[in-house]
Amino acid sequence: MKFAAVTFLLVPLSAIAAAKKEGQVLVTIELAKTSGASRESSLSVSFPKDCGLCQLDKDPAYAKQNKRVAVLAVLLPRSTAVPVHVAIPPSTVRRVLLEGQELPFTQDDNGIGFTVPPQAVNRVNSGEFQTHIFWPGIDLRFEHGDPERRDGKYQSGAWPAVQLKSAHTLEFAQLLAIRMLGLDSQVVDRNIGSLDLMGFDTDFPHGHEDYPPHMHMILWWPTPTGAGSLIAHYYITPQGLLDHTEVIPLRTVGLVATRIERGVSYTDTDYTGERVYSHTITDKGWLQIAEVNGGSCLISPLGHGFDSGSAVECAGFPRRTIQVDDDIEKGKITVLNDGMRKTIYTYDLDSGQLLGTEPNVVR
Repeated sequence: MKFAAVTFLLVPLSAIAAAKKEGQVLVTIELAKTSGASRESSLSVSFPKDCGLCQLDKDPAYAKQNKRVAVLAVLLPRSTAVPVHVAIPPSTVRRVLLEGQELPFTQDDNGIGFTVPPQAVNRVNSGEFQTHIFWPGIDLRFEHGDPERRDGKYQSGAWPAVQLKSAHTLEFAQLLAIRMLGLDSQVVDRNIGSLDLMGFDTDFPHGHEDYPPHMHMILWWPTPTGAGSLIAHYYITPQGLLDHTEVIPLRTVGLVATRIERGVSYTDTDYTGERVYSHTITDKGWLQIAEVNGGSCLISPLGHGFDSGSAVECAGFPRRTIQVDDDIEKGKITVLNDGMRKTIYTYDLDSGQLLGTEPNVVR
C-alpha cells in the first residue's frame, strides 16, 4: 500500500474542525522511546493515499514529545482500521501503545509501521501516566509525577515534589478512611456511583492542566452520559498541607463552582441531592471526612506536611498511619501501613497500567 506524507502545516485548523464532523475520530498513539533517545526526535507521519479522512493533528493538548515518549494525535475515519507509517530513527522506538494497549509494529530503514484498530469514538488518553487501582465502590487514580514528562503549566518552575508526595499519601489515607466509614459499601449498596480518589497530572495529558497542585475526592454519579458529579479539589501548599477546597460541578445543571475555606464543611450529595458525606479542611490544613449519618475521620500529617505520611483517626477504630513511596524507575508504589506492613503495586513504566499487587509484606 502506498503512503502519502501529511504535515499539519498543510491542514488548516478550520479544515480539521470541519473534517471532524464528517466521520472522523481523534486517536492518540504513544511511541515509547529507548533510553538514549533525544527529547525532540525528528518524525513525520504518513497515511494511505486513498484515506481522505486521515490527518495529523499537532494540537499540543494531544501531540507532544519528551525523553520518555512521543505522542501522536491523528484524525482517522470512524470504525476503520488504518495503517500508519512514522518516519523516525527505528532504534528510537521500543513500543507502540494506544491507551495502554500494545500495538504490534514493524521496522524498516525509514522508521516504523503499525495499524490503528477501528475506533468508534475518540481515544485521547495515550500518554497518560497514571495507575488505576480498583476496589468495590472505589477507583484510586494514582498520578505519577515524572520530571522528564513535565508539560503544560508544570513545564517550568519548581518541581512540585512535596505536593506530589502529599497527594500520594492522602489518596491512600482517604481510602482507609472511606473503608472505616463504610462509604465504599454505601455507594455500592445504593448504586449511586463510585468514589474516585485522584492526585494531579504534571504532564498535561489531553490538555488537562490540573494546576495548581491539588487532589480530589469525587462521588462519580452514574448519569446517563457516564459522567457528572461535584468534583472536590483540595489544593496543596508547598509545605504539604491543604489550603482550601473548590468544588467544581461537571455536567450538572444549575450548579456553579464553590470555594470553601478552611474550617468550613461541604457536603457531597448523590445525583438525587441526598447527602452522603462531608469534607472539611481544618484550620491546620488537615482533612476531616464524615459520613452524614455516622462517624468521622481526621487525616493529619505525621510530620509537618502530608509528604511525611498521614495518620488516620476514625471514631471507634485504632489510629492508623500511611506512608507512600513511588519509584518511577522501577514501576513500584509502596504503601507502608502502620510502619510494619507493606503493600506493593507494580505498574507499566510507559503507561502506568497496574501489573500486580503484593499485599501484607512485613517490613
